[in-house]
Amino acid sequence: MTRGDQEPTDAGPARSNAGHAGIAGWIARFFIDSPLTPLLFLSALFVGAIGLVITPRQEDPDISVPMIDIFVEYPGAPSGQVATLISEPLERLMSEIDGVEHVYSVSRRGKAMVTVRFEVGEPINPSVVKVHDLIQANLHRIPPDVANWQVRPKTIEDVPILTLTL
Repeated sequence: MTRGDQEPTDAGPARSNAGHAGIAGWIARFFIDSPLTPLLFLSALFVGAIGLVITPRQEDPDISVPMIDIFVEYPGAPSGQVATLISEPLERLMSEIDGVEHVYSVSRRGKAMVTVRFEVGEPINPSVVKVHDLIQANLHRIPPDVANWQVRPKTIEDVPILTLTL
């Protein structure tokens, strides 16, 4: 028999890779073939239903999660320059405020939006005043071409309760 005349073996591509599937492949193979899988599924469904029934709910909870959006226009500036000169310094400034949990921003050509998220329970009105005061105290650090500052508070009522996508 020459080298090209060898008989095919049983070890096809599926069998040769079966040993290399690792732990994830072993777990998947176990649950595909196991009679325990439907039982685990039904028990998880049952525990979820119990959790849904016993979790307390309130129709109109009084939760204060203030967020403040700061919109800034920097006409003609590319997004990188807006991020460097406006967004990043404004993020650092806003993170110094007491009660701020997280600050993040979005920069586009000629525009920036910085969102300041306060800790749960912080009152909205004093938070807005803190943001306004800090901006006014640091206007000398902002490039002179920056215009049209807008500070808009957002509360939990501004968040949609349902979003549908087709």
